[in-house]
Amino acid sequence: MAIRISLNRLIRTEISKELDSAELYKYHCVTVRQEISPCKLGLTAVVLSWRRKAEVATVETELLRDYRFGQQQLIEIWGHACAIAVTKAFPLSSLSKKQPTLLVVCGPEQNGSIGLVCARHLRIFEYEPTIFYPKRSPQSLHQDFTVQCEKMDIPFLSYLPTEVQLLNDAYNLVIDAILGPETDPKEVKEPYAGMLVTLKQVKIPIVSVDVPSGWDVDEPAKDGINPEVLISLTAPKKCATGFSGKHFLAGRFLPYDIQKKYELNLPEFSGTECVIEL
Repeated sequence: MAIRISLNRLIRTEISKELDSAELYKYHCVTVRQEISPCKLGLTAVVLSWRRKAEVATVETELLRDYRFGQQQLIEIWGHACAIAVTKAFPLSSLSKKQPTLLVVCGPEQNGSIGLVCARHLRIFEYEPTIFYPKRSPQSLHQDFTVQCEKMDIPFLSYLPTEVQLLNDAYNLVIDAILGPETDPKEVKEPYAGMLVTLKQVKIPIVSVDVPSGWDVDEPAKDGINPEVLISLTAPKKCATGFSGKHFLAGRFLPYDIQKKYELNLPEFSGTECVIEL
């Protein structure tokens, strides 16, 4: 069983005797192919847990039903965490264009609303988001998030340009909040199928929310877009085992009993951080 061990806890432990000290400092973490008691070694150890579609749905249902989280509350938590992850991956000072522009592409379901919340918080953080939301949900909850963005003067595109260079020239990056884990990639219809074709061709970085659009949540990617950054919500999905880019996790809000029941084994978050880079 693979265990990730934080370097800052390795010094003066048994494990440090078995590993070359130069290698310990060369990498951010070391993977040990056996179970080790973190209590015995005085380490922070995290068993990486990759979750399937059905397991994710079960956890969310329990949060809503038994723990009395509201759906709007969860979307707000996730959207805020996504915005924080974007600021970590792409600080304002690192953006190549004069204006801190970014494009948030939203789908019709929950992932789309998370994208709306993410855009709103990024606007507060002094980025300049533009939203493309082609099929707005009729549900009042999703409409509320749309109104909040409109009230903050965040522009909405009426169409997504198919000329990819226009997107490359106008934006520093794209946030993919199109298709969530509930979507079967084999059943993606227009306008989303066409949007994925366009996004596969962009040269600017893509940040995907929870599951890169077009990926099967239970399998490593065979198709779909190729993001530079992935922000997993609650727990990493099975498909993320095939992801090689920068990977963040937003799951600190989860009650301890749920973490224990489903053996989520969340990593140790630093200070008051709501996201962590895996």
